[in-house]
Amino acid sequence: MLRSSAKKIVLVLSALGLMFAFTGCSASDSKKAKAPQEEQTASVVIGKTGKGAIKTLLRNKTGKSIKEVSIRQSGEGEFSKLDFSKGSEFMNKRLAELNIPAKYKKDTKDAVEKDGDPNAAKVNERHLIDLSLSFSEEEKHEVNQLPIETLATLEKSELRFDAESDLVYFAGETKKGEKFNTLESQKALKAAAEKAQAYKEAAEKEAAEKKEAAEKAAAEQAAAEQAAAQKNAQQSKTQNYNPPAPKQQSQSSNNQQQNSNVQQDSNPCAGEGDPGWR
Repeated sequence: MLRSSAKKIVLVLSALGLMFAFTGCSASDSKKAKAPQEEQTASVVIGKTGKGAIKTLLRNKTGKSIKEVSIRQSGEGEFSKLDFSKGSEFMNKRLAELNIPAKYKKDTKDAVEKDGDPNAAKVNERHLIDLSLSFSEEEKHEVNQLPIETLATLEKSELRFDAESDLVYFAGETKKGEKFNTLESQKALKAAAEKAQAYKEAAEKEAAEKKEAAEKAAAEQAAAEQAAAQKNAQQSKTQNYNPPAPKQQSQSSNNQQQNSNVQQDSNPCAGEGDPGWR
């Protein structure tokens, strides 16, 4: 009888264990099912949806809201602002519809050969754009040299932020499963820009130092020439100077002449009325 009771207890415990196990799996599955899903529709539209515009869906994974988006052809100077036709900002984790105006995509006739190489035209057909993203008035980032044709083929695309390099980059996946990521190219472009800036600053510093040295040498030369001119003028003045006769000698001569005249006139009647002469 004890054995029978023990068997019943074991069976009951086993049943309870299986019940809790299935209940736990169901709870876990329930939690997974309730996990929030990312929205699949764009909450903001960036750029006008005009004729020929290239459209791509883009998710913001930078961790910050994007207040303004501007675009330019790679290599050009000025950015042009893209208007938000739906929504006022591109919030973090949200999906946006990005419309690239048709003018940023060249016609095939614009592709030209270079140095007689027919393949150069194919390279020139790549339409590269730069995006400028404003998180605030103080914080702006650029994503450079994005190929429009590639953007049009992306099924999933994201804007991400790399804190180590302080860069915003573009990442995506085509419908064929091919990965697309601009982080390394962004790093290379940043390094090249910093190198060019350093070279420019060094060249400007060298030019400034040369200019300063030239100005100093010119000033020293001018001072030396002025001093030499003054010295030559002084020497010329000394050579052409005739000193006057000494005043003391002139006065002595006059005195002697006056004394002689006085002696002659002291006895004008001498020899005539002097009785002794007779």
